[in-house]
Amino acid sequence: FGGSLRNPAAYNNVYGFRPSQGLVPAGPELDVFHAQMGVEGPMGRSVRDMALLLDEQAGYDPRAPLSHHKHGSFLEGLQTPMVGGRIAWFGDLSGHLPVEPGILCLCEAALDRFAEVSFQTEALVPDFDFEALWQAFVTLRQASSGCALKAHYDDPLKRSLLKPEAVWEVEHALQLTAPQVHAATVRRS
Repeated sequence: FGGSLRNPAAYNNVYGFRPSQGLVPAGPELDVFHAQMGVEGPMGRSVRDMALLLDEQAGYDPRAPLSHHKHGSFLEGLQTPMVGGRIAWFGDLSGHLPVEPGILCLCEAALDRFAEVSFQTEALVPDFDFEALWQAFVTLRQASSGCALKAHYDDPLKRSLLKPEAVWEVEHALQLTAPQVHAATVRRS
């Protein structure tokens, strides 16, 4: 939910796909009700490889009560031609997100290709206080990831192996209050 699936894929010249919540069951060792920001998903050398992996990953698991059954095969779905639809394009959210030079132009050129199959693309910048939304995200990430990493942080041998960013997440999570987490959840909603 901070790019941990798509970014490593992009850095390694493979594809990464973040599916919707519940498509790939969350592991039973996780807090499946509160921690709903991150999801598991496939990485692969091609879209076809990702569809193959997602066919195996997706589906209901009774140990993950928010998971759901998949409908059909993702691999078979690639055989169906796409025709028509709408795409909302956030871009860099009017400068709120840093993007390396050339990336936005590359993405916009790729979006133009969807017009060939009758898709409409609309630039969209939601009317949000992006700084407040970012702070809510950071709070919720700390409450989720920071608390999940605490077991490693509490073990001196494992703590020495944590990268500084992970230590930062844990240490800030330890300072959070219930009202802060609640306010961040309301902001996210």
